[in-house]
Amino acid sequence: MPIHTYAARSSGPVRLLRWFAAVLAAAALLTQPWPASAEEPEPSPYQVGQYLNIAVPAEDRPASPPPGLSVNRDGRLVGIPSEAGDYSWSFSSPEECSTTVDPETGDTSEECWSSGGYVELLIGPGPGTLGSFAVTAGNSQSAVANTPFATPLRATLTDARGALAADTETTFTVTDGSATFTDGSSTATGRTDADGTATAPALTAGGTTGPVVVTVTQPGSTPAAFMLTVTAPGPARADLVASVVAPSSVTAGASFPVTVNTKNIGPAPAKEAVSSILVPSSLTIVSAPGATRHGQLLVWPAEDLANGGTADHRVTLKAGPSKKAVLLSSLVLSATADPKPLNNLVATAVKIT
Repeated sequence: MPIHTYAARSSGPVRLLRWFAAVLAAAALLTQPWPASAEEPEPSPYQVGQYLNIAVPAEDRPASPPPGLSVNRDGRLVGIPSEAGDYSWSFSSPEECSTTVDPETGDTSEECWSSGGYVELLIGPGPGTLGSFAVTAGNSQSAVANTPFATPLRATLTDARGALAADTETTFTVTDGSATFTDGSSTATGRTDADGTATAPALTAGGTTGPVVVTVTQPGSTPAAFMLTVTAPGPARADLVASVVAPSSVTAGASFPVTVNTKNIGPAPAKEAVSSILVPSSLTIVSAPGATRHGQLLVWPAEDLANGGTADHRVTLKAGPSKKAVLLSSLVLSATADPKPLNNLVATAVKIT
């Protein structure tokens, strides 16, 4: 039995004789040879982490129950024991007396007795009884909204005896905040590896900024929590690069083609990108499809350019009579912030011969 109660009852007339008998029995035990090896104790059905609800007689109830247990108002020992051990406590009942009258002599005699002993409760750790998780990787990290967290979440599980709990089912749960696992769920189940480590699938930040709490649990074990953060994305940035393609030399009075090129090398789309070219006054603008002319400045309508997108605008110019070098300057701008604005402006030289 998991709970053993040992009781004794004594009366006035025989109390001394029983005391001597107990002494003699103890002496006999002491003279016996000590066994070579003690017998293995009987395993207890009660384990750490297991809910107990045990009926205990009123006189046997402990004043200080084992850790995690208490005596409820119904007199039952209830709770979840938190520490393994062999627990015992003594008890005694008030002395009771009765009076006897001798029918022949009329003499009276009084007999008194009391009961007492101790209760033993064995609570074992139990094979495979689990203890607690410890976070080993992935805690206190942040990710931009709608992007993956860089480090996988990992926690190590040990049992009540401190041994690594291998091949044990564990559950990761997003208990607060905006984040999901690979399959879009807020819960992921797996098993610990040979080292007792549980690793969660890839976790992606949601669209709502703020703290995220992920817990790792296993029935009967103390859980652990990962404290993460979803941050707002920074301003979109698109790096525009301007270029002008033109012949290096042109004969005086001749017409020649020019291409104004704008390229977006990202990473974000470029909103309302505007391309332009400034033509020297010594050159004549023959044609510029789609462009608006402001004197010698040609400007094309705003357009959105995806990451990697380009816009080509063709112009036909005519060289003047003067033989000299001229510069064709192009400037591109966008409503999206540009991380490298210096390459938005370019100048290409054309020699008139």
